[in-house]
Amino acid sequence: MIHDEIGKCRKCGASFWRSADEQWKRLCLDCWKASKGSATRHDTRSCTECYQRGLAAGRASAPIGQPVPALDTTRLRELLQLAHPDKHNGSPLAVRVTQWLNEQRRSAQ
Repeated sequence: MIHDEIGKCRKCGASFWRSADEQWKRLCLDCWKASKGSATRHDTRSCTECYQRGLAAGRASAPIGQPVPALDTTRLRELLQLAHPDKHNGSPLAVRVTQWLNEQRRSAQ
């Protein structure tokens, strides 16, 4: 089995992932793209900033405080039929999901 490892870019010093059999990779992806003439933004801080902005925007647009719509009895019955452990050789996942669906059905009544 070939394991991943962290390489160090010989141009900018940034760390990057490569497979153990990819010792020939000496540049991070951004430096490699730049060497091929591709425009790129290399500053890792800008990546973190973009992520933080996206996370904040997602949180701001999330429907906080709104109730989650309940599953109707017909849909619960259909889901129980699909997830029942008898249909999945007693799978532990099927047991947990069926138990949860039964709880939902009891609270809906």
